[in-house]
Amino acid sequence: MSVSRLKTFVIAALLLLCAMFLTLLISNAIAHNRERARIQDALVNTYQRSGVTVECALPVDDGAAVFVTVRDPFRESRLAVAAIGNCEQTESAAGGISRFENDTGSIEFDTLGGFTVEYSQGADGKTPLSAARALLRSMKIDTGELSSVSEGGFTTVTAHVRFKKSEIVNARVTFEFADGLLRRVTGRNVTRAEKSAADTKFYDLQTLMVSLLGSISRGDIRCTSITAVNGAYLMGVTAFGDGTLVPGWRVVTDAGEWFLNAETGQCEVVV
Repeated sequence: MSVSRLKTFVIAALLLLCAMFLTLLISNAIAHNRERARIQDALVNTYQRSGVTVECALPVDDGAAVFVTVRDPFRESRLAVAAIGNCEQTESAAGGISRFENDTGSIEFDTLGGFTVEYSQGADGKTPLSAARALLRSMKIDTGELSSVSEGGFTTVTAHVRFKKSEIVNARVTFEFADGLLRRVTGRNVTRAEKSAADTKFYDLQTLMVSLLGSISRGDIRCTSITAVNGAYLMGVTAFGDGTLVPGWRVVTDAGEWFLNAETGQCEVVV
């Protein structure tokens, strides 16, 4: 066999192997998706037989990870400038609290990502929703949809903070307006987060949904429909005082919202 024919044969064999391997990958992916769809359909049918309708698709369980939140002084200073303008940092107080201030107002950060902005004379609120959106963009805080409540001359605008495009169920930013002026902003934010090195085993979504159905069947949770299930995080703190972001899923029902904790397996009320 000539060298050129041998090369042609080797190339053809390699192409054939690649095609077979690609076909195997695609068939495995199709089988996996079919199995996942079968399990989800069975889960939805089980809920319906228990008197609970599931009005949404269940998200893909892409795997979970705990993140440890880390304070970033540079990003805190940038957030402070966005909130009140050029300012100076005063000496850090006890407990790791840092404070920035100028004639416009002040902003304080705590050790777990909480912050409070106080405006001396009140900032021009324009329309509360547009003012809140503009300030969130300037502060580079990613949030979900904003909601507002007005009573008398007071308006409160609230939004859930997001991490990796998923809501943190217990982290919000709240804007308080009075007589058209922004007076106060409070909230929690993640300036930096690092993936935890701990080897943690997590509960999958199907297991947690079965557990939730058990709570509904026992009457611990009373609902008749589930309208949304989305990946989410819960902000917490370790025994050593470090901030954490624990993965899970936010479940919205006609009787409230719950967080399915992928680390503990618990179903927790979203307040």
